[in-house]
Amino acid sequence: MIPDAHARPDTDLSRFSLLGRAICGIRPDKVVCLGDIADFESLGTFDKAGSKQAEGRRFLADLDSVREAQTLLFDEIDRFNRHRHGKAALEIDEWHLTLGNHEERLQRAIDADPAHLEGVISMDSITEGFPWIVHPYLEPVWLAGIAFAHSFATGVAGRPASTAQQILLKHFTSAVAGHLHTLSFATGTKTDGTRINAAICGMFDDTEQSWCGPQVQRLWQSGIAVLRHCDGTGRFDFQWISHEALKREFTD
Repeated sequence: MIPDAHARPDTDLSRFSLLGRAICGIRPDKVVCLGDIADFESLGTFDKAGSKQAEGRRFLADLDSVREAQTLLFDEIDRFNRHRHGKAALEIDEWHLTLGNHEERLQRAIDADPAHLEGVISMDSITEGFPWIVHPYLEPVWLAGIAFAHSFATGVAGRPASTAQQILLKHFTSAVAGHLHTLSFATGTKTDGTRINAAICGMFDDTEQSWCGPQVQRLWQSGIAVLRHCDGTGRFDFQWISHEALKREFTD
């Protein structure tokens, strides 16, 4: 699980190389990016701040950063497979990307100004050339009996579940989400004895954020998650690996 990584021009993107090395070391069958691999800060204020010409330049920088981030990640995979020193090649069955609200900013910008943007940019601009299977914003993808999405709603207002326990209580199924940058895990048992688990997987960004205060940021957890022993019924063992642990184990 790759939770919200928020690639943007003003941050060091070397963490994506670290991520690639971690994937090579963990050797998962599948990789799921839970959305917000892009940030698109420029599109958050597209019609509010500055000229559209200036915002367009900022958008291109935002787009370049998320594409550079993915290049760094997949370059590490390619490098491992070229120089594996007797180890078996890394073969990942599927790469899934469940789009998040920050990628959705791009679609909202296109919808708001189709005369200028339709056919010029698209959601494919983010992932073209990379092996992701892309899933629409908030539409879960089901793997091994588990639902994966950027977030899960708690009611008609569409507010995202704030804890893993809330996901279980509202959706009655095993599910994994990102979005909140916090970390939580919950487990329960249905009346037929089926075990269900849910997780909210933090974020993959340990840089200081300028848009919120330190009290909020102290709640966040940076790292990645690994689901082990997925038996097809929705059960899984949840392993959290902190950003600091990744640096210690997978820094060149």
